Amino acid sequence: MSSLLLDRAVAFFKRTDGRDKSLRVIQYCCILSLAVIREHRAISSKQKYVVDSISRVSRAMSTSRKALKLARMLEDLQTLRNVAKSMFSIESTKVNGKTIIVLCLKALSAVYEILYYYYDHVVWFFRNDLVKSSQNYSAARASWLSSVFWLANAFVDAVVDSIEYYDAKCECTQKSTKESKVSGCGLKCKIHLRMPLLKIWMDVLTALGETEYLAIPLNGNALIEGSCGLIASILGWQSVWKVVCSSIQAPPRPRIHSE
Repeated sequence: MSSLLLDRAVAFFKRTDGRDKSLRVIQYCCILSLAVIREHRAISSKQKYVVDSISRVSRAMSTSRKALKLARMLEDLQTLRNVAKSMFSIESTKVNGKTIIVLCLKALSAVYEILYYYYDHVVWFFRNDLVKSSQNYSAARASWLSSVFWLANAFVDAVVDSIEYYDAKCECTQKSTKESKVSGCGLKCKIHLRMPLLKIWMDVLTALGETEYLAIPLNGNALIEGSCGLIASILGWQSVWKVVCSSIQAPPRPRIHSE
């Protein structure tokens, strides 16, 4: 392993989102594997052992990610504070309907994400018998609320990202020159803008699969949850890795002077 790759790997796993994205890739690999195996109606004893092993790994990844999500809740509170400050600091000459809508949607997304993380931790408390089910409150209800708030959060994020993608695309098109078109910079810019948008809409499909709102027969919802979740996880992992690579550049090669 080269020194540069090692430095980038260390920096990547020092980041909370780097560790979270890595665990998420493993988790959704397990979810997709379970969905594929369960497509077979008859599961042998050997397959049952494999299913139990994969399920344990998936639960372990989910539990590990819950600790990392506590930091994300603080980030959501920070987002709410920043949105509130932005709303009051916008100059009257710059106020327009789109700006207000985007800020409100970002605040709504942060609220949904906080509620999603809250109920997601409640589900974990139920599973580990730290909280007992009652007539008015059960693990199934907490799990359903967690999935619904995640779906709401992902959908609002997707709407915000779609609006910002359209604005960025227009700006990219305006700034593109004849030289950049020849060199392919315009195409690279469009691909760069589309990747985060694809990732967030994959998250929406993953949440739809988890909530089982899609009217798909048999094990279709689990397959959509696993496949779309894995695609979103890989794209999220790749985006964090790109940030790390851009911050840790390879040292310039020394010039060889010919006498």
